[in-house]
Amino acid sequence: MPKVALATAQPTAGERYYLDTSALFSLAQAEAGAAGQPADTGELARARNVTAFIARANTAGALTATTVLAFEEIASLTRNRLRTVEARSRGRSSWKELKQQAPADAATADSIAQSGMLTMLKFAADAVGKSGVLVERFGVPAGTTTAASAAKLRKYHRELLVKHTTLDAMDALHIALGLELGIKSFITFDGGWEAVPAITVLGHV
Repeated sequence: MPKVALATAQPTAGERYYLDTSALFSLAQAEAGAAGQPADTGELARARNVTAFIARANTAGALTATTVLAFEEIASLTRNRLRTVEARSRGRSSWKELKQQAPADAATADSIAQSGMLTMLKFAADAVGKSGVLVERFGVPAGTTTAASAAKLRKYHRELLVKHTTLDAMDALHIALGLELGIKSFITFDGGWEAVPAITVLGHV
């Protein structure tokens, strides 16, 4: 299904919209910028579109939601990026090399990366709290057992990856979670999602 331009998209009353990791990260970057920390200008532009859409959704009686998975991805991506930055600042080409050749330096670097990760997670949580985005339970809708929900989620995920071989595995997991939660409209700045005909994608056009 073709992408819908997020900047001009009009939410529908009663509809739910899923913010994937890229959308949530943009909001976190905006919080970082507001706190005086470095923030990517491209992410800030995306955040303005996400924030404006959420405001329109709130006015229209629609809901925006995300899941724990988006927070987990932000944590992992931030920590890995900062580990690499710290390794290179110490003359190593990778985090793995730093750990192998200078364990004491690696421990210090990991502490710095951990602190940066927690800060970014706080920015993401603050953005969610301020905008009224709902954090859905992790793929376990009311009235469904954990085992049954997990089996259904695995089935969705597997089917998506079989049908859409170019779809990133983590993107497919976000889509599977959304579908399991009854959400069919996704806000993302990642590519490839529009190949899935069962969903509506809101992002760059």
